[in-house]
Amino acid sequence: MAIIYSYQENEELRNSDMLVGTASTLHNGQVRKVTKNFTLGQLKQFVSNGDLILTTAGTSGPATLTDGILNVPVYQSDQTYVFVQSVPSTTWTITHNLNKYPSVSVVNINNVVMYGEITYLSPSQLQIEFSAGFSGKAYMN
Repeated sequence: MAIIYSYQENEELRNSDMLVGTASTLHNGQVRKVTKNFTLGQLKQFVSNGDLILTTAGTSGPATLTDGILNVPVYQSDQTYVFVQSVPSTTWTITHNLNKYPSVSVVNINNVVMYGEITYLSPSQLQIEFSAGFSGKAYMN
C-alpha cells in the first residue's frame, strides 16, 4: 500500500522525488498497462535523451521541447465567415476561404431564415440557389 502526500506550496522538487506513472509491458503476447514508480531524475534523463515524443493534432504545428521547456502551439478556434448579399439574387456565389465545406445558415434582411440548395464548388467556395431573389446574409462555420 502506498501513502501519497502533497507537496507544500513552494516546496523544492528533488531528483530523488518519486512519481507514479503508467508503463506499457508485454506479457504473454499482450500489451498491458502497469503502474510504475520512478524518480523525477529518471524522468529528466528520459526527456533529455530524446526518448520523449511529442505529438499534437491540428494545423498550428507540433509541440516542441527545447531546453526542458514544453512549447505547445496555440490553436485557433474554428473560423467563421459572414457573407452579405446586398443586391437581391436567386444565386449567391460565395468565396469564404475557410478551406473546408462549412455548414451554412441564410437569413433575409428581416433576419428570417431562408432555405436554398447549396452546392460546394471547392473547400473555399460554394453556391446557393433560391426559388426567389432576395438580399440577406449567409453565415458559415
